[in-house]
Amino acid sequence: MRLQTILTLSFLVLTAGELQRKIKPKGGKACVHGKVHDVLIKLGPENQRVGKCKEKCLLDDKCVAMQFKPPKRCSLWYTPIDSMESAEGAYCGSVNLVDVEPIKYTDAPTTSPTYEKDFVVEPYTKCAGDINWNRAKLLEQYTHVSQCQRRCKKMQKCKSYQWNGRQNTCILIKYKVQSEAVPQTGPTRVCGSIAITTDAPARSPVIAASSTKAPTKPPVKAPTKAPVKSPVALPDVVANTK
Repeated sequence: MRLQTILTLSFLVLTAGELQRKIKPKGGKACVHGKVHDVLIKLGPENQRVGKCKEKCLLDDKCVAMQFKPPKRCSLWYTPIDSMESAEGAYCGSVNLVDVEPIKYTDAPTTSPTYEKDFVVEPYTKCAGDINWNRAKLLEQYTHVSQCQRRCKKMQKCKSYQWNGRQNTCILIKYKVQSEAVPQTGPTRVCGSIAITTDAPARSPVIAASSTKAPTKPPVKAPTKAPVKSPVALPDVVANTK
């Protein structure tokens, strides 16, 4: 029975798609929970916005709900919230796991396009600045940086990526970012940004040769011969004989 359960779970893992974490915070709402938040973060002066609090929750594997109250209070919950209530200026959101189509890694040729891209990659870095989640997505269960880079190559609009070796997460970003150094301790963190995109060379248009005929010379008339008069017969001269 135990072996059957293990095999069933393994089958579910292999057939299920990737679980992508998403949060859509609702403005004017506060989270209602039976206990106080599990984590309270006081955001710095440059990070005092709902997007930064949302990012904190998405990058924390245990976080299932977040709340932002201006100017700097970011609360994270590790157990589901009960409901939401009206609160001016506040934002509340729960993590939803969205099943997306899994990527298959194979050396065999596939019909899915791979865009040739060169990346500038530096270990122990992260992508600088706040991530615009409207132009990025977070993927989980990426155990190596090469998987994250490969996924970015298969996404036409992907120009940067960030891989976290501790959380095994991959963030695909649709715009070019700069990297900044992080402490060189623990699992590697990597920020990669596109340098050059090489597309297949486009063929020059072939211009059909012109079918213009050579100019026709005007017809040349043959010279007209002058008329030849017929010879006139002279009268016979009869000699007079006396």
